[in-house]
Amino acid sequence: SRTAEEMQAGHLMAFANSEPFREAIGIKNRVVGYAFLVDPERRIRWRAAGYALHHEMAFLAQAVEELTTATSSRATSSRAATSSSAATSRKRKPSRAPSKA
Repeated sequence: SRTAEEMQAGHLMAFANSEPFREAIGIKNRVVGYAFLVDPERRIRWRAAGYALHHEMAFLAQAVEELTTATSSRATSSRAATSSSAATSRKRKPSRAPSKA
């Protein structure tokens, strides 16, 4: 691969029949380069093709900022809920089955 090793995790290269994949994500032109911003749930949040204009680059920067902030907030909320749940479960005493008399 000609892609630098540290960048390979963020790239996808396919050499098979990619028509179904291209159709699914809206790639209509095989000759033009496409860029995608994909969120942690693997949803495409931004897509562009060809040369980027200044206002398109500004919009991308804004989209990245919003997605990063939302992802960071979600991760913080998730960690807080997990640690709260763990603390609650540590406080509970195990239940005992009734003894047979």
